[in-house]
Amino acid sequence: MGILQNYCRGVNRNLRRLGFIVLLLLQSAGSMALAAVTAQATAVLESLRLQAQQQQLGLQPGWLNLLHYKKNLWGSLHSQADDSRFFLSAEGAHDPQAELLANLQGFFAGPQLNQQQHAQCRFPARLAWLDQRLNFSRQLPEVNCERFQQWQQRWKASQITLLFPGMYLANPASMFGHTFIRFDQPGRSELLSPTLSYAAAHDESDSLLLFSLKGIFGAYTGRFAMQPYYQTLREYSDIEQRDIWEYPLNLTEGESEQLIRHLWEVREIEFDYFFFRENCAFRLLALLDVAREGVNISLNSHPLYAIPVDTVRDVQQAGLIGSRHYRPARHNKLSQMSRQVSHETRQSAMDLAEGQIQIDQLAGQLDPQQQAAALELASELLAETNVTSVRQMQLLAARSQLPAGLSSNFEFSAIPPETSHASARWQLSVGEVEQQRFYEIGLRPSFHDDLDPPDGFASGVSISALDTRLRWYEERQQLEFESLD
Repeated sequence: MGILQNYCRGVNRNLRRLGFIVLLLLQSAGSMALAAVTAQATAVLESLRLQAQQQQLGLQPGWLNLLHYKKNLWGSLHSQADDSRFFLSAEGAHDPQAELLANLQGFFAGPQLNQQQHAQCRFPARLAWLDQRLNFSRQLPEVNCERFQQWQQRWKASQITLLFPGMYLANPASMFGHTFIRFDQPGRSELLSPTLSYAAAHDESDSLLLFSLKGIFGAYTGRFAMQPYYQTLREYSDIEQRDIWEYPLNLTEGESEQLIRHLWEVREIEFDYFFFRENCAFRLLALLDVAREGVNISLNSHPLYAIPVDTVRDVQQAGLIGSRHYRPARHNKLSQMSRQVSHETRQSAMDLAEGQIQIDQLAGQLDPQQQAAALELASELLAETNVTSVRQMQLLAARSQLPAGLSSNFEFSAIPPETSHASARWQLSVGEVEQQRFYEIGLRPSFHDDLDPPDGFASGVSISALDTRLRWYEERQQLEFESLD
């Protein structure tokens, strides 16, 4: 029995030794395989770095647009993104080549504990742009970017539309208009489509003067905001009574996807907000530069200030606008409707809104088409009060009971703002003061005054900033500073 036990113990010891040896061999083989993969990735990465340097990809406009690099007063490049999370290189804010190499290295890094922080997940637009030029995506380590993929699917659009609400004098930040974009999605009402805007994250307690000063000198942080289009309409068109122009952009599917990828990259990134230049309009131009490479609107225009209506004109000149649609503010809609109906129809609509006649009395006064127009006009009159009433619901119900296909034939039109005069104006004049002839030169950087053609601007509104004039007196041979308003 003792001999048998000793024999079993010997066998067990030998098996354990054999297992230990096998384990060592397996670990060694795994380490060799890992070393081979790492060496291969290192070789691929080194080759890509060399190609990127040879092609000078770090200085191409497409890469500069992705990182929002612009030249400063000294002519050197610096990113307008004021957030360290936007860069992988410590020198990334002012060295596009170093940031490009750091991104390549980040894309080839092994899977992390939190894969959503991997460079492939954080910067998909940069990855797509570099892969188009270096063709390396098949050699990348597999990383699960689930959050980005869900977000991308939610924002996927069949049409991207640029939106321009007109001037609004009650808010200094909106005096010159505003721009934002809408992501139209297939099979979904445009009222439910998400919109993207960029604005200053300001303190509601700031006074009007403090708000203006902080905005001028960049003391606010700019952030992207997203909300459904119906909320945007309620704010701009119904409450602030601003016309909205919609410009469907002729972006390809690939360009739209690249814009959405880049939007993911900047959605939480902070930029300093400047009312004059780095404002809502300028930041959206930078997004369009990423979507369609080569237009470079933000690189080539507006070195000192960017007025929203001027940027709409820039987008049109870049060939991105295919058509336009006018959505009048409620008071303009009401005004145009009133002018398009007869006196009898207009009077019936007013009587309906005021409750002086009943809906069933219309049939004896107007034909079916006039009835439809009167009911719609009366409903708009009540809607102007911003209070939904039982009376308005009754008017809409009566309108729906008229014959199917019956049209009231209302049409709404206005002169597009981008066809109006340019914002800046030079002027030359000659005159006399106390029999002394003078020649005057003037510059008004913005925006619109009573001497300008009114087409494309709100009626009766005048905003003139930094209107400067110099005079040269001929007899005295003297230049004088005349005025600065």
